[in-house]
Amino acid sequence: MTGGTGVSLWLVAALTTLVMTLFAANSLLCRFALAPGASFQPLDPAVYTALRAISGAGMLWLIQARRGSKPLRAGSWAAAFALFGYMACFSWAYVRLSAGAGALVIAVAVQAGMLVAGLRLGQRPGKAQGLGIGLAMAGLVYLLLPGLDAPPAGAATVIFCSGLCWAAYTICGRQSTDATAATTGNFMRCVPLALALLLWGIFFERAGAPAAWPWAGIVCALAAGALASALGYVL
Repeated sequence: MTGGTGVSLWLVAALTTLVMTLFAANSLLCRFALAPGASFQPLDPAVYTALRAISGAGMLWLIQARRGSKPLRAGSWAAAFALFGYMACFSWAYVRLSAGAGALVIAVAVQAGMLVAGLRLGQRPGKAQGLGIGLAMAGLVYLLLPGLDAPPAGAATVIFCSGLCWAAYTICGRQSTDATAATTGNFMRCVPLALALLLWGIFFERAGAPAAWPWAGIVCALAAGALASALGYVL
């Protein structure tokens, strides 16, 4: 192995580790902001989703502005709806799910969605891929078995739908030639959806009371959008 190749491989490994850390941070931030047992009043899932989408769009727009590109020319409404569905289901599920259980279920859902899409396109997973998918499915079955502190079925179903939306979002992006521009365009298309959801979250919350705006939850939502999502997706 040459020195240049070694450096590039280490760089890829470091960036991959950073990306996975940011993705894991999404689960932790969401759970911390929305968990009923938190030390502060939890943020409403609708408000959290909206703030995450809007802050992510803002960060990506700044990145694209420095590149001098026009992001709305990239991406698609189909991808935007899939992205927004992923974020919305993600938020509502984590009201009752632990971060670890949610991360496992969503990972399996993404693999399942991609596997089905691949099979419909005539693709067949290799032995290593098949083994990995099998282990993931076995882990999910073990997690959901009664008597093993299984997560609530409703919340697990919602986070599974979130993973399927993410798989659809991935499939929508396969034809993109500029991933950053497409991601920015998709996030910006989510902004009107986020604003509508934000208004709903403000005026229609638990027991009909106005949504609370705890500062810690707001910080988590903004960090999830601008850092864990926007920068993570760019990387």
